[in-house]
Amino acid sequence: MGSKEKWAVVGRVGAFIGGLSLMAVIFFIDIRTTIWQDLVVLSGLAGSLVTFLLTFLVVNRVVGRVTERRWEPVTRVALTDLLHGLADEARSEVTRGIVVPRALPVPRLPSNTEESKAQLVDLLHQIMAERRRLTDRLGVWSEFLASSGSNDGIMKQVANTSLQLDEVRDAVLQAEEYQSEEALAQLRIEVTRCNEYLAALATEIENRLQQHRADS
Repeated sequence: MGSKEKWAVVGRVGAFIGGLSLMAVIFFIDIRTTIWQDLVVLSGLAGSLVTFLLTFLVVNRVVGRVTERRWEPVTRVALTDLLHGLADEARSEVTRGIVVPRALPVPRLPSNTEESKAQLVDLLHQIMAERRRLTDRLGVWSEFLASSGSNDGIMKQVANTSLQLDEVRDAVLQAEEYQSEEALAQLRIEVTRCNEYLAALATEIENRLQQHRADS
C-alpha cells in the first residue's frame, strides 16, 4: 500500500472515529440533560446531524461495498481493458501479469535537421494515436468506473495522463516551429514526464486488479 492509500485509510478511520464521538456526545447530552427538550431548534439540528453521520459513515459505505462486490467481475474487465490499452503488446503478457507500458520515444537528434523534423512528425502521430486509445477506452468505461467502486485514483491518473499528452503535443508543435535546442530540450522533458505518467497509470491499474484478486 502506497503512502497516498495509507493517508486515505487514516483519514477514513479518523472521520469514522470523529463521527462516532460526536454522536456519542449528542446521545450523552440527550440522556443526562433536558437541553434538547428546552431548545427545540438545536434538537432538530442535532437530529439532522446524527442522521447525516449515520448515512455518511454507515449506510453509504455499506451500499457502496455491496455495489462494488456486485459489479466486481465487470470492473475487472474494465480495468484489464484499460491495461491492454496501455501495454506494449510485443513485450507484455497481461494475462500472466507481465505488463510493459508503451513509452513515447525521447527525441535525441539535434534540432534543425531533416532527421529531427521527421522524428517530430512521427512523434506527433504517436501522441495522437496514444491519446485516441486512451480516450476511446475511457469513453467506454469512465461512467461505469466512476459509479461502481473506489476508482478515483485511476480516473485522476487517466485525466493527468491525457493532459500530459496534450502538453507533449504542444511541445512538439513548438519544436517544429522554432527548431531550437531550447524547444527540443523542453520537448524531451515533457516526453519523459509523459512516460512517467503512462507507467504510473499502468501501475495504478495493476494494483487495483491485485486488490480485486485478493478480495475474490
